[in-house]
Amino acid sequence: LKRRDRTGEVDRTTMLAAGGKTWDQFYDGMEDFAKQRWPQYKGATTRDWALLQTCMRTWDATKTAKYDVPRPEDNWGPSDFHTIAKPPMPKWEGTPEENMRTVTAALRFMGWSSIRVSEVNDITQRFVVDTNSGGTKFVFDDSEEYYTQNKVAHIPNKYKWCLDMAMLEDTELMLRGPAVVARASFPQGYTRATFAMTWQMQGFLRGLGYGFAAPSDYSTPIGIFNGTGEHCRMGQICLSPTFGAYVRLHTRVYTDLPLIPTPPIDAGITKFCETCGTCEIGRA
Repeated sequence: LKRRDRTGEVDRTTMLAAGGKTWDQFYDGMEDFAKQRWPQYKGATTRDWALLQTCMRTWDATKTAKYDVPRPEDNWGPSDFHTIAKPPMPKWEGTPEENMRTVTAALRFMGWSSIRVSEVNDITQRFVVDTNSGGTKFVFDDSEEYYTQNKVAHIPNKYKWCLDMAMLEDTELMLRGPAVVARASFPQGYTRATFAMTWQMQGFLRGLGYGFAAPSDYSTPIGIFNGTGEHCRMGQICLSPTFGAYVRLHTRVYTDLPLIPTPPIDAGITKFCETCGTCEIGRA
């Protein structure tokens, strides 16, 4: 998969789909639209802005807005928890079924709403973007551990399993769009996902004695292959039949922990989109 290299752009906040507007210009327009559409809406309050700015600042502090891939050094503390335990613990050795139950329980505890798995092979390796929006190139090779160097992320070929997760964002705030307070839902979703993936999940897998690699940017084909969702017209075009369009982050983690692949689904979403047309330009 190819994605436009945005390295060196002066303003990465430009929304190409919104006529070249910045995010601030886009949201100012949304605020004006809301006031015209609903005369009783008087605009954002101090409480609205306080919540939004809190979520935006914590999102930035978790580094997702600064680093385009979770890096090994972003982990909190030692990564070999099983060796520093008292007494030292051996590497976890379980069956794929036991590993699935273990990882699923841990990820649910960390806040992930959906957990699916794909086997990594010659086909699914092609579903990783060649170069992401931050200019980092991804390659599969025979390296022992996942690492990044000179804007190249090296994913070991021995990482044969891909965990595909999705996190439900705050639905109550999303239903208040386009009000300012509704915008607090998406940075909060990213912040929760960053803690759950970059630190907690990375630490958990390494604590069991296994590897972790997390190429950034979306991969709709993997999500469709493993049943995270179905192809659709709107949003990230991988729509969950359980959580709909309220999934804020759909991300993947590669590991050498043996797991069980999950099958694709048929919820009728793709067929429905063939005739619905609600999200067509000019109709939404």
